[in-house]
Amino acid sequence: MTAKSGAAQGGKDIRVVLIEWDDAVAGAGWIADHNGQRPDRCISIGAVVAEDAQSVTLAGTWGLDCDGSLQSNNRMTIPRGMIVKQRLLKLRRTR
Repeated sequence: MTAKSGAAQGGKDIRVVLIEWDDAVAGAGWIADHNGQRPDRCISIGAVVAEDAQSVTLAGTWGLDCDGSLQSNNRMTIPRGMIVKQRLLKLRRTR
């Protein structure tokens, strides 16, 4: 059986995306070189459980509760200003 992300599952529209984004870099301690560091490039994959003009929230684990409501865990909110690329993924389920 094949399921595309975006397909309704239990009446819920679940989109699974790959987001490439630049993470902030922090440091501590005394330094003499103040040239800064480059942001770390990250890749996150998950179900979009919330989004607005400022951010996208992905869940790494998700499913439908017994009453059909979407449940999620392992969520991450990424500010849109840090997103470099976003791609909708197609999922294949095997039994």
